[in-house]
Amino acid sequence: MESPGSVAIRVDANPTIGMGHLRRCITLGKQLQNDGFTIQLISQCCGDAKIEKLLENFNISWLNHTEISCHHDITQNQELWDAEATLSIIGRYPTGVSWVIVDNYQLGELWEKTICKAGHKILAIDDFRNRRHHADVLLSDTSCPFESDINGNENGFCELVGSKFALVDPEFAFVEKTSLSLAKPKQLLISYGGSDPTDETTKALTAIHLLRNHEQYRECLGRVDVVVGQVNTKADIVMRSAEKIENVRVHIAPESLAYLLRNTDILLTAGGNSMVESLTMRKPCLVTVTSDNQALMVNQLVEQSAIISLGEYATVDAENISNALIEIVTNYEEVANNFRSRSIFDHLGASRVSKVMQSISQSRT
Repeated sequence: MESPGSVAIRVDANPTIGMGHLRRCITLGKQLQNDGFTIQLISQCCGDAKIEKLLENFNISWLNHTEISCHHDITQNQELWDAEATLSIIGRYPTGVSWVIVDNYQLGELWEKTICKAGHKILAIDDFRNRRHHADVLLSDTSCPFESDINGNENGFCELVGSKFALVDPEFAFVEKTSLSLAKPKQLLISYGGSDPTDETTKALTAIHLLRNHEQYRECLGRVDVVVGQVNTKADIVMRSAEKIENVRVHIAPESLAYLLRNTDILLTAGGNSMVESLTMRKPCLVTVTSDNQALMVNQLVEQSAIISLGEYATVDAENISNALIEIVTNYEEVANNFRSRSIFDHLGASRVSKVMQSISQSRT
């Protein structure tokens, strides 16, 4: 079968931006690879073995290993430099269909236009609605549409928005035959993403400590699993906090949350990938908004009464978390059945995006 084309994926992961962009791009990349596309991942810098292990099934190029000669104006503009460095890897004016997927808030219309002028099609993933683009496809798992004048591509663009385009790995698929666990005490999973820059994990552990010492609710929680992500710089602090609390297990940089999430009753998380994965499995989750790009999705889900949100991280403390956990555990059957009854996300988003890309590739060859 003839290949539908090549795909380069420009994405980064680090302690500042976390792992969410990379994880969803890996999910899409695996689907595209299965569908016959040739995949190349392009990222800013290497050196983190935990991240590199996640990418072992892809051809990877690192921009900090790239040597390009360009004039002074480009070296002074990071976005233009990044575009030229990317083109030095993927080449200009490809003979076949070539896609470039970009998932990076530092790269927008200027970057995309530079890549597009070199003969590549652009698919841009964006959680915001106020950033300008020059793309063939705009992708977002939030249902709010992109304004038509936000995209400078004179040929128009295809808009893929809504929960059916969420990039969720199939390992998080909901299994209909699983029954609701009503056993007590409840099992808890704490996972605030790859970096947890606002240190919500420590707040959550303080909340668990409060519950373990609560006269009435000390037995409401059983095992607590705590995930420390690949680029979390506070791993030592989390480990020390966890050691002081009974029946808490810490998992450092697991390759996936799927097994832990499937075997828990409640998830404490931020408003990013782990929240979407939890809702795909239809597990109760208690959400704290930890960055601006999460707000649109979280607000949409709150309006649908689809999640339990504590609000913005700056207003959330350990007592808020412990009180919310008490409320969930006390009414667990009702809460859990509400989550199980909602099919908001599934594991087919990447395959839907791939089909659109294949269709566009075929129509323009």
